[in-house]
Amino acid sequence: MLTKICCIDYYKDFDSESCLPCIGSFGPNCSSPCPDGFFGHGCRQICDCNDSMICDPSHGCVTKKNENTPGKTTPGETYIAIAIPCFLFALFGMLLYLVLKRRKGMSPFKDCCPCRDETGSEMGRKATGVVINDYETYCK
Repeated sequence: MLTKICCIDYYKDFDSESCLPCIGSFGPNCSSPCPDGFFGHGCRQICDCNDSMICDPSHGCVTKKNENTPGKTTPGETYIAIAIPCFLFALFGMLLYLVLKRRKGMSPFKDCCPCRDETGSEMGRKATGVVINDYETYCK
């Protein structure tokens, strides 16, 4: 039985028992990939691509694939999409707290605690240092 050997830049297709050209590679049995800037059968053709294209070893100049296609997000975009709503929620909560404290007539920046309990015993002082005697008005 005669063994068929393929020429350089061809490989043996075992199904058809024929030699097929190396597309996107070169050498005996297509053992080496095309170097950058070359393509086609045996890497004999030179790519001359513009900035929006890349050299594909099999097909030559092809349009670049956009890594940020619609529907895909980068990790940075994901973090920003999470961080901004969290920050806004915290800011809104803090503003709501300040507004509610002011409506009750209490400054959120002073240390105010009940000054006398129901029996009249002193429990604390307002930030001004004045003992408050009217429990119902100031300490609820």
